[in-house]
Amino acid sequence: MSTIHFYRRYGPDGRCKVICMHCFQTLGTAWDRQSLEEMEASHVCAFGREGAPPMAARALRKVRSEAPLLRETLRLHARLLIPMTVLALYLLPTMLEFAASRALNPWLAVILPGDLLGCAAMIGLLGMPRTGVLLYLALTTLEGLSYAANRAVVPDLRWFADLVPTLVVLTLLLRMKLRSREFGTY
Repeated sequence: MSTIHFYRRYGPDGRCKVICMHCFQTLGTAWDRQSLEEMEASHVCAFGREGAPPMAARALRKVRSEAPLLRETLRLHARLLIPMTVLALYLLPTMLEFAASRALNPWLAVILPGDLLGCAAMIGLLGMPRTGVLLYLALTTLEGLSYAANRAVVPDLRWFADLVPTLVVLTLLLRMKLRSREFGTY
């Protein structure tokens, strides 16, 4: 099975723009086929010919361009990045849920905000709005159904509500950190 490495976009005037399908860099524009092939042959892709997973490629493009907070986060050493992520996305929200569950309904204290911070980090920090919203809706629905069917009680939900998004965000951050170090992004 062959893989498409370059996309050729032809304009109305006959010029062709060449785009790498792995790093999404525009290599240039040419009028003739020989020039196109030379551009493709001389391109040194940041991800290599095999490319990177689409999610990692999208995130690395974001790191390079418009995400100073993400870039600074990825500069942290893994020994600091892991505990900070766990503290911000798991421990603090869980403590807030413990405090709120005494005064509020479990739906308002645990189930609805349970995954909110981790999914918000996926949306704001990682630039993955669709994934963050879908994960939030799926997890909130699952937690609500578990609670309604008496499969889980509020004390159990407090501990698990923030766990999944925290693990997802932490995994994505570590993968991006590894990729960015591997390709010299920072």
